[in-house]
Amino acid sequence: PTTGDRGVLKPIVADGQWHKYEWFLDEPSQWEAWIAAGDGGISGILKVGSDVESVVFVIDKSSSMSTERRLERVKAELIAAIDDLAEKQSFSGVFFDNAVWPMGYAPYLSGGSIPSALKMERATPKQKKDAKTWIQSIGPGGGTYPSPAAMLALTADPELIVILSDGEFD
Repeated sequence: PTTGDRGVLKPIVADGQWHKYEWFLDEPSQWEAWIAAGDGGISGILKVGSDVESVVFVIDKSSSMSTERRLERVKAELIAAIDDLAEKQSFSGVFFDNAVWPMGYAPYLSGGSIPSALKMERATPKQKKDAKTWIQSIGPGGGTYPSPAAMLALTADPELIVILSDGEFD
């Protein structure tokens, strides 16, 4: 199997271990197939296939995401991806900066306690509407500390975790 149905395909290692797959926005050859309507926007990047039963979106909201309207563009893509989910699918989301901002909870500052488990929601019209309201309330700020958000995503035991950031981290 491979990652990416458009752009640069990369082989997926199916050995039950975590692997990092990267694409770089500053290399147009890796993203040309994603460009929508010639306006420079990236479209469909967070879309999840109908065969995925559960997904958690982990999204960077750090200060650098205010550059070139990155966060606004990502939020629009996230809303579109959630709108595309079927009711049989479940989802959740976590934004991160210096804090963890889980869907359905107040933010949790670094070093503070976070929920012991992330709650998954069925993709019903009501849950999609609630998620859209939450997503639209998120603004950029802070640093790039994804680890607590990624760890929280793991507690939901989803089939797929999508992590999107403009920063580098280990």
